[in-house]
Amino acid sequence: ESVADMVPWMALLPLLQQQLQCVKAGLFFVNSFVLLMVLGPAMWHQWINVDAANSNFFYSITLLLGVWYTILLTHLLRLTALLDHRLAGKRLELDVDDLDDDVDSCSQEAAVDGSTAAEAVDGKSKDA
Repeated sequence: ESVADMVPWMALLPLLQQQLQCVKAGLFFVNSFVLLMVLGPAMWHQWINVDAANSNFFYSITLLLGVWYTILLTHLLRLTALLDHRLAGKRLELDVDDLDDDVDSCSQEAAVDGSTAAEAVDGKSKDA
């Protein structure tokens, strides 16, 4: 996979602006994405053009990219569920204690009355 394969779905990321504001592992996602986008073509080049590596190197990078997709999708879906419950004024009861940290970190961005995070931030900046 290359960066050109990522552009269509990356163009949809602004639709998830509220969720992206609440991501705690943003540095992890950005750095790992850059690393995989550099290593993917490099391993393919070593395997096909230079013939210095075998297909296992390229295969491992594609597996890691699949894991990255899964982690990102799971994280964004969980944040979407938490924000939807928060905006509806409901408390989401979960068994895992560490998930509540995301709700606390997003409490400033997501208003309970149904307004978006951008409106909440704009309201704070107008008051200041």
